[in-house]
Amino acid sequence: MIGWSIMAAVGVAGVIWTGWSHGKAGTGFIAAVAMCMLARLFLAAAGAWGATRQGMETVWPYILGLAAGYLPLQAYELNWFLSKPHS
Repeated sequence: MIGWSIMAAVGVAGVIWTGWSHGKAGTGFIAAVAMCMLARLFLAAAGAWGATRQGMETVWPYILGLAAGYLPLQAYELNWFLSKPHS
């Protein structure tokens, strides 16, 4: 639950940042999307490290939770980012 809360907080902050920068001149929007994605990637790696420190009994639940929550969101964002023309 703590991991989900941290990822959700990063997601909310990212949405606020991208919403604020969308449609403005410059690269702020792309930077916001990229930073939000990288922050979640870093947090996922940090969570994996933490799970391995606890032992194998925590690694599989972590991987399943990551697959259920993080991967679909990341796939959606990458698909959206690569399929839309951005100005």
